[in-house]
Amino acid sequence: MKFLQSYTVRGNIDPAEGPKYIQLFDGLFTTGFRVVRFVVSPQDIDNTGGNTYAAKLMTVDSGDRTEWDWSDNREIAWAATSYDANGIVPEGIRVIDPDNMIIEDLYLYGKIPSALRMNYLIEFEKYDISDGRGAMSMVRNQ
Repeated sequence: MKFLQSYTVRGNIDPAEGPKYIQLFDGLFTTGFRVVRFVVSPQDIDNTGGNTYAAKLMTVDSGDRTEWDWSDNREIAWAATSYDANGIVPEGIRVIDPDNMIIEDLYLYGKIPSALRMNYLIEFEKYDISDGRGAMSMVRNQ
């Protein structure tokens, strides 16, 4: 496995609109992306209501945005933070499966208990991998 480059995706979503599609597939099954950092935060930092912002990354578009299932191989990262009148909880929860390897694409699912938007930042590392590792990762991600 040879490191090729770093890659960052960031933006904001309205979780009520469904998952955010993040295209990574470069047409090759011998390159893969590994999530190394995943952070979420509120977009509106002046909101004084208490809200929890939670999200997960999946390798398929078939997840339930309201639940985290760490036994599901298709879920590879989870993040959450809270915000109330006292400010943002800076650390929150950030968990990334250390064995994750994405060959095709990624879906970001978010959950907010109100009509607010959520910011996200995802950092990837891109690797040149063997055909066997690519095939094994694709099977695991499905």
